[in-house]
Order: sequence, then C-alpha cells, then structure tokens
Amino acid sequence: MIGDIPAPNSAIYKTWVMLLNGYGYNWYRKDNQLRADDLLVRERASHFIVEAAKVVQGLEAVYARKYLPTPTRENPFPPEDKLATHALIRRQYQDLLALEGRIRGLSAPPTDRIWQRYRAEVDVLEKLGQRDVQLVGLAQEVAAAAAKLDPEAWSRPEGLAHGSSGLDALTDGIRKVEQVITERAEFLLS
Repeated sequence: MIGDIPAPNSAIYKTWVMLLNGYGYNWYRKDNQLRADDLLVRERASHFIVEAAKVVQGLEAVYARKYLPTPTRENPFPPEDKLATHALIRRQYQDLLALEGRIRGLSAPPTDRIWQRYRAEVDVLEKLGQRDVQLVGLAQEVAAAAAKLDPEAWSRPEGLAHGSSGLDALTDGIRKVEQVITERAEFLLS
C-alpha cells in the first residue's frame, strides 16, 4: 500500500536506506561526528587568527600614515628605524596569514578501510579534537595579544627593544600555535 513502509529485503527499502545514508556515508556515526567537529573547531581557530591579522593590518596602516612621511625633495627616504619597525609589523601580519592557512589545511585521518584496520579511528579523532580545542584557546590568546598592540609604543626607540610594544607577546602566541600544529602532525604520523 501507499502508506506502508516497504519490507526490509525489498529493493525500494534498500534504495531508501542508501539515500538516507548518503550512499555509504552514515551521518550519525561517532567518527563522522568527530570529523565534522574537527572541521568546526579548526574553523574557529582560524577565525581568531584572521581577526588578529585584521587588527595588525589596521595598526600597520595607522603606523605607516603617522610615522612614514610622504617623501619630499629634502627627505626622500623615511627614517630607517621607522622603516624597520614597519617591516616587522608587516612580517607579523604575513605570519598570521600564513598561520591561518596552515590551520585551515590541517589534516585529519582519511576515511579508508586500511586506516581503520590499523588504528582506532574514534580514539584518534577524539585526541585530535583535544589538540584542536587547545589550538582554539591559543588562537584566542593571539587575537587578544593583537588587540593589546600599541602603535605609539612602536615609535619610541625603547618600544620594540623592551617588549612594551606587545609584538613579543604576539610572536610568542604565534610560536605556541605553531608548536601545537607540529605536535598534531607528529601525532598523526605516530
């Protein structure tokens, strides 16, 4: 009848089950949930890194407008210390963009039968999830360090040397995130 569910051994029932499971992909298995969560958590980490990069880019533009004057006939070149500071800020911005790309490109275990035969995939994905949560926390610290940057301190001669500029905290945060990325890759290789 039209309102009845077909028998489990009929072709219609089997096709219906295959459609619900996405032709081989079961949406509700624990490993698939963990794999999807891994993507969401890494997206959140990259979001914080992008926010930090936007802040650094904006501060870099402010610094350039304020401390790198337009060239004139009398002064065709800006002061070298200001150029060096500007280059350092730009390098921080580029490092943040590269870090965001690395986070988005992080791998997860493949969904093949060989991998599943030699490893407990759910356990591996749970451990990756723990590392990714750590990655989000560190990325949030990087965004907070970027928010505390002070371009006025960069202009003073002692600003970059004594750490009052905040760039050292940002560099330290980037280094910690890269360390977690390296540990995560080593874990997948072991």
